[in-house]
Amino acid sequence: MVTHATRRHNIADTKPGIFQNPKRLQDLSYMGKRKSRAKPPPKKRMDKLDTVFSCPFCNHGTGVECRIDMKNLIGEASCRICQESFSTTVTALTEPIDIYSEWIDECERVNNLEDDGTLEGRADA
Repeated sequence: MVTHATRRHNIADTKPGIFQNPKRLQDLSYMGKRKSRAKPPPKKRMDKLDTVFSCPFCNHGTGVECRIDMKNLIGEASCRICQESFSTTVTALTEPIDIYSEWIDECERVNNLEDDGTLEGRADA
């Protein structure tokens, strides 16, 4: 017969909820420690966009060079072969490809107006 005085106390008897659940037992091992944060993945590098393009007038492969003047908010695309040029207003987000694309769009718009016969100032209109 075991008397109360000779019986050893077991921690599991005093706190049955913590030690009977293995998940809670795992939580005890991390008690008091800070959780480490995983390092974020490295950012992908963006490829540099072209600043030299082919000329829509003389078709020279690397004839057009685009320059952006942020002080005056002017972007200019000019061909160093045939001396054609195009200027437009720019914003802080404008890239050289945007200036060249606007030039190509303007050339197509003018060509479509000539094809339709709606260009102002023509002799036969």
